[in-house]
Amino acid sequence: MLDKLHNILNGFKNYIFEDKAVESLAKARAVECAKCPKAVWGMIPQMFEDEIEEIKGLKCDWCECPLSTKLRSVDEKCPMEKWTR
Repeated sequence: MLDKLHNILNGFKNYIFEDKAVESLAKARAVECAKCPKAVWGMIPQMFEDEIEEIKGLKCDWCECPLSTKLRSVDEKCPMEKWTR
């Protein structure tokens, strides 16, 4: 449970305080998420403006996380195993 909380907080931190390395990682992950059937439009994720067009307004239907923050959590793993760190 603490790992999940750490990943959530890390994703939000990296969403707010942009880091070039994390943005590069998020963009690479977004390519995979954009093709995934579990990437769906979500009401809460609409709050997150994102420069990465492929994931704007999307959440992961598997875990309900907004992709804008999930992809920026460095230690996060895809529940569908499409990408890892």
